[in-house]
Amino acid sequence: MQRIALAKAKPGMVLAQAVSQPGGLVLVGEGFVLTDTVIDRIRQSGVSAVCIEENLPGAENSEGDSQAVAKSLPFLFRRHKDDVFMMTLYAVFAKHFARRIAEEQAREDIIKDVNNKSTTAEKGSGAANE
Repeated sequence: MQRIALAKAKPGMVLAQAVSQPGGLVLVGEGFVLTDTVIDRIRQSGVSAVCIEENLPGAENSEGDSQAVAKSLPFLFRRHKDDVFMMTLYAVFAKHFARRIAEEQAREDIIKDVNNKSTTAEKGSGAANE
């Protein structure tokens, strides 16, 4: 979790703590994915800083939008535990984003492997030229 100035908040960031007005009224709950509209409303209420989850889109060391959305799904569906349709939809979304995250990780692993092989090849050709 990291506390940032509201001016640095970007759509897609996930709140690590609920945002409350100076009087104590909760404006937005923990786990909420920020949007431009919500950021503007928070700003209008007099709040100047928010706590966000680390390593999310817009934060340093971003892990990607898929992980942010997947992490926010339980929060987004929290009021629909008794609704069969909504829980089916939740399961579909959870499966979809799990696949996307796996694909993104596989893509990153391939890029790392290619970079490692090119670095090894450069070292090997440098030694052969000496």
